[in-house]
Amino acid sequence: MEKLDVTLDKLGAEIEQLQAKLNDARARQKTIVMRTQATESRLHVNRQLHNYSIDNAIDKFEYYERKIDLMEGQMDSIHVEKRGLQSEFDELARQEAIEKELENLKSKLNDK
Repeated sequence: MEKLDVTLDKLGAEIEQLQAKLNDARARQKTIVMRTQATESRLHVNRQLHNYSIDNAIDKFEYYERKIDLMEGQMDSIHVEKRGLQSEFDELARQEAIEKELENLKSKLNDK
């Protein structure tokens, strides 16, 4: 009977060791699965960053942005031609006078 108790104690200890190893293996498996998922996500993002269709879309967007800038510049030059160069200089002088007046008011407020 005593041998049976000793054998059962050894068996219990071995079961605990196996359970600990099993728990460790499960934890390592979870870690490996999480690392795999993270790596797959990084690969997917990396592929998307280097995807030519995205680069092509960005290139088209920049092309249209430049085209719109050019058209706006043409509209501004037409506007200047219609108003006349002298009226543009007058407008700039008026804006400069307003800015000077604003600075004077700010300095008066700061002096108080």
